[in-house]
Amino acid sequence: MRYHRNQEGYVALVSMLVIGAIGLSLIPTMLIIGVDQSRTAGVVAYAGEARSFADACADEALRQVKRDNNFVGGGSLLWPDGSCSYTVVSVGGEQRRIEASGVRGTITRKVLVEISALTPIITMSIWREVADF
Repeated sequence: MRYHRNQEGYVALVSMLVIGAIGLSLIPTMLIIGVDQSRTAGVVAYAGEARSFADACADEALRQVKRDNNFVGGGSLLWPDGSCSYTVVSVGGEQRRIEASGVRGTITRKVLVEISALTPIITMSIWREVADF
C-alpha cells in the first residue's frame, strides 16, 4: 500500500510538470501575438495620419485655386511627423485636377480631387482616395 501512494505522488508530480511546461510554452506565443497586434495598430494609425496629410494638401491646393483661378503647379507642407505634396493640373476650361499625397513614416496615401467648375463657386465632382494617379 505504501508503494501505491508513492506512485500517486509521482503521477501528481509528473502531471504538474506537464501542465507547467504547456503553460510556459504558451507564454512566448502570446507575446508574439501581442507584438504583432501592436505593429498592426501602428500601421493603421500611420495610414490614417497619412490620409489626413493628403487631405490637408488637397485643401491647400483648393485654397491656391480659390486665390487664383489660373493656378497650376504644386506645393508641399511639412509637419514634424509627416508631409504631403500636391499638384494642380488644368484639364481644360474651368476643370482642374488635384493630386495630393500624404506620407507618415513608410506609409503613403493619395487623394484625387476633380474640380468641374471655378465660377461662381468652386464645384468639386470627386474627392476620393486612390491607389495611384
